[in-house]
Amino acid sequence: MINDQTTRKLREMNLSEMIDIIRIEHTKNTFADLSFDESMQLIIDYVYNEKITQKIERLIRTAKLRYRNADISSIIYEERALDKKKINEIGTCCFMNNHSNVIFEGFAGGGKTYCACAIGKEACKQMKKTKYIRIPDLLAELDEKSIQLNGRTKLINQYNRYELLILDEWLTNELNLEEIQFLFEIIERRSTNQSTIFCTQYKTSEWHEKLGAGIHAEAIIDRVIHNCIIIKIDTINMREKLQQ
Repeated sequence: MINDQTTRKLREMNLSEMIDIIRIEHTKNTFADLSFDESMQLIIDYVYNEKITQKIERLIRTAKLRYRNADISSIIYEERALDKKKINEIGTCCFMNNHSNVIFEGFAGGGKTYCACAIGKEACKQMKKTKYIRIPDLLAELDEKSIQLNGRTKLINQYNRYELLILDEWLTNELNLEEIQFLFEIIERRSTNQSTIFCTQYKTSEWHEKLGAGIHAEAIIDRVIHNCIIIKIDTINMREKLQQ
C-alpha cells in the first residue's frame, strides 16, 4: 500500500485516480496475482478511462446544452416522419469531418432542440468542443460586449473556437442590420473549418427575407446551405405528446 508521502505527491500531480485504483485493488489483493507490468497496465488503464470520462463530463457541462440528458438512443420515432437512419448517421458526428452544417427545420415543440442537443452530447463524447446557445442570448452577449474595447471581435473569435456550435431559435426574432452583420461574421469564420447546427421554424427558402434580403442574407445562406444536411421535423408537438 502506498504511504502518505506518495499519496500527497500523486494528488499534487492530479493523479488521485491512481490512489483510488491502488486502494481498491489492494483491498481485493489483486496485485498479489499480477506481475509488475500487469499491475501497471491495470492502473494506467483505470486512470486513463477516469480522465477521459472526466473530460467528457466537463465538455458536456461547458457546452451548456439545453437538454443535458438528451441522447440519440432516446429519440422517439413512432408516429413521426423522422429519418432514423439519417439521425443515427449524424449522431456519429462524421459530418464534422467535412465541416458540414446541420439544419433542424420544423414547427415549435417538434423536438428540434432535443435532437440537436443529443448530437451535441455525442460530439462531446468524441472530445469535440461544443456550445449550445439561443440566438436571443447570443445577441444579448453582443450588446454586452459591444461596449468593451474590441468586444465584438473577441466574441466572434470566441464562437469560432467551438468545433460544434448549436444555434437555437434561428431567425425566430426580427434582426436589425448590426445583428445580421454579426451573425454573418460568425458564420463566415466558421464556414471553412467548423460545423454549426441550426434549429429553426423557417424553411431555407424563407431565410433570405428573414435576414433582410440584402447581400449579407445571400452570403449567410450561401455559406450555410451549400454544405449542409437538412432534417425536417414533422408537425407532431412532442412537448404535448410526452405530457399525455
